Amino acid sequence: MKGISWKSPNAILGTLLLLFTFGLFAIVVLKELGGPEALFLIIGHVAAWAQILVIFLWRKKPPENKPEGKVENGD
Repeated sequence: MKGISWKSPNAILGTLLLLFTFGLFAIVVLKELGGPEALFLIIGHVAAWAQILVIFLWRKKPPENKPEGKVENGD
């Protein structure tokens, strides 16, 4: 299975939606908290979500077929 094609409409739409959501989150947090605490909170959350996204998109997939010579129930 191949990775995501970044030129596909779904990838572009998903990226725009993600950026829009992060922008709304930043506006709400800045209005509610303000100051450097808000900046650190926004940077931390965006970094965490980016890490989750990278791990999800580029994780190593398990092999489709079982290796030969392995016995399922150990008999």
